[in-house]
Amino acid sequence: MIGLSLLPAEAQLARTDTIRIGLPLALQSADPAGCYTVDELTDPGAAAYAEHIETRFANRVVLCLTETDAEAAQLIADGDVTLAWVDQDDSLASSDVWRSFLTLRGFDGLGRPPYVVFAGSNISDPGALEPTQIGFVSQQPERLFVGMALETLQDLGLGLNQVEAGQRYQDVPSLFSAIRANEKSAGILDANAWGRNCGVLDPSYNPCDDFQVLYEGRPRAEQAMVIGTEHESEFRYRMVSVHITLHMEAPEAFAWITQDQGTEFQPAEHDALVARPLVWTGSE
Repeated sequence: MIGLSLLPAEAQLARTDTIRIGLPLALQSADPAGCYTVDELTDPGAAAYAEHIETRFANRVVLCLTETDAEAAQLIADGDVTLAWVDQDDSLASSDVWRSFLTLRGFDGLGRPPYVVFAGSNISDPGALEPTQIGFVSQQPERLFVGMALETLQDLGLGLNQVEAGQRYQDVPSLFSAIRANEKSAGILDANAWGRNCGVLDPSYNPCDDFQVLYEGRPRAEQAMVIGTEHESEFRYRMVSVHITLHMEAPEAFAWITQDQGTEFQPAEHDALVARPLVWTGSE
């Protein structure tokens, strides 16, 4: 076993020669906390994962298992691992030295769909935006995945826990009309619905010109695989391609690293774990 903080001489290879992966799975694995090469791992799922990465990259792989998410985040913050699985609550301390590149799609099949939060002309100050004044579309075909929309608003500091009947609208035109009539201050739509209703077909006319777009993006990821910012994009792209096919190419490895908590890995934006503020486009 290789120590967590100080690796012995035989393990201290160039970063391009050894891929070190920090995972908070010591309590779920047959191997206790520590760093292990493929041959040293006794957990079959862990060994299958390390061997798969080693084979695909033709590089030596060392898995560093920790008992907590915070310990895994600290490993990559200190530069002791190449990549790590990090929880959003433990990510801020190391966010200047890593970027997200993978998240896990849940069993609901949704992933993290992007949303658009927009406001009417009656809002001129972000502090004036009341969560209960945000409208939702509740009927098909534009029905939101409300739970994820609520997560998005909570990420933005709008602490809304549920959608009341007075905030639900049958369709997008009804929501738009309510905002234009000052019955609601703002709305949230998934990005596809926004594009279908606000797409610019005529360069001289935008049907949503009277709205202010406050936010375009995905809900903040609860967890993500992150990689040190010093690594080349090509290496990161290769790591993405290996992981998004892991559930098909190495099911035992996938089941172990995900602990059966999802269906597949997905590529993620660099700041998937970072809370993002509203971007106010109204008058100062």
